[in-house]
Amino acid sequence: MVEIILLLIVAAEAFAIVSLWQGKGRLAKEYSSLRRKYEEDRRLLGEMRLQADEQNKAVDRLAVHDRIIDMYEAGLDIDTISRDLGISRKKAEMTLKFQKMKQNGA
Repeated sequence: MVEIILLLIVAAEAFAIVSLWQGKGRLAKEYSSLRRKYEEDRRLLGEMRLQADEQNKAVDRLAVHDRIIDMYEAGLDIDTISRDLGISRKKAEMTLKFQKMKQNGA
């Protein structure tokens, strides 16, 4: 009787070891799959950040363009505009020049 119980215990342990070993294999595959997904998501997030940065730069350029024109129309001179916006005098001049050309239909 004791021998049968010991045999059953050994069989249960062997079954448990086989089940754990198979589970380890499944976990390794799942980990590998999740790792690939993580790397892909990380790459996509990096691309999205770059796109967002480019869009923000475009918005900033438009905002500076509009501020140059608004400040000039408010009576501020080019030196004050360039100093207040932290841009070169040449950029302020060119923006105003292009705006004038646009208004004149050039």
